[in-house]
Amino acid sequence: MDLTATVVDPLSMPVPAAWNDFAERERLLPMWRSEVLAAADWCGAGRASMVLVRRRSTGYGDAAPIALFHAEHPAVRRGRFARPAPVGRRVVAICRLAASTNGAGAAFAAGLSTEEKIAAVRAFERALGRGLPIAYREVTAGDVPVLGGGRRLRRPLAPRMSIANGWGDVDGYLRSLNPKWRSQLAKIRRTVAADPDVRCAVEARVDAAEAAWLLETVRARYAGRWARPPVPARYLDLLMDRPDVSVLAYRNAAGRLLGYSLVHDDGERLLLILWGARRDTDGGRRDLYFDQYLRLVEWMIRDGRRNLVLGKGMAGIKARYGAEPVPLWGLAGWR
Repeated sequence: MDLTATVVDPLSMPVPAAWNDFAERERLLPMWRSEVLAAADWCGAGRASMVLVRRRSTGYGDAAPIALFHAEHPAVRRGRFARPAPVGRRVVAICRLAASTNGAGAAFAAGLSTEEKIAAVRAFERALGRGLPIAYREVTAGDVPVLGGGRRLRRPLAPRMSIANGWGDVDGYLRSLNPKWRSQLAKIRRTVAADPDVRCAVEARVDAAEAAWLLETVRARYAGRWARPPVPARYLDLLMDRPDVSVLAYRNAAGRLLGYSLVHDDGERLLLILWGARRDTDGGRRDLYFDQYLRLVEWMIRDGRRNLVLGKGMAGIKARYGAEPVPLWGLAGWR
């Protein structure tokens, strides 16, 4: 295939409209929107590249993209308070979605063969510069042959947990669980429902600054040695602008936000994008984390969604709800 790649630095260059056109046409996750990625990249530790791969045009206009890639370059310095110059030499490239573990940073047009996808990957890697290290995160088993060619290292990552919808009502779902966990989860459900100072409702949006703070409260609790930069309020604001993103919000009787789930509903499946909550010392409730999963399962069953994707992390806890692991891989090598 004769392909060409356009490399965009979202911190210093406008992103072509073809990026969002592709994202809408291929029904990519809302985290793939160019403005959402750029908002996260502005608060990243390094710089980023957004790459559109097209068939080489023989006419007057640019051909539509056949693949999109998002890569982070943590080793490239950036300015914080002035408009940065475009990235020059991209030493290290980590291909993943910014501020998200819900997908790899590679998306392909429907109908492409494995060989065509591999050609698109090669065009992307050539555009970033040959002979330099590259890594891919959150790669599904189906994309390992596409992204993991040659002698690249392959390492299993924490799986993505997902619940397939096989029930007609919530009672049937609860009966399908391990008796030990069924009893515990039913108790949590009753406790939260009976708490006079807890209200739960699906809302179109919440205050983005408050949501970012609660998200960071949760992330800081589990941060390792190499903590990632905080997720900016602008990122959350842009996601909540979308009609297919809603908020499952927990508030106290006075209306104060206690915790929330940011949820993507594409009409076929539910995806838990993230969870944010107050600490116990700030008025939070421990049971809300567990209750959210039950409410999302109820949402899935009520609206007839195919499955509920709970994302990475806390696999043992999510398995109690009947979630099954979807294997993910990390790949590393030279481009």
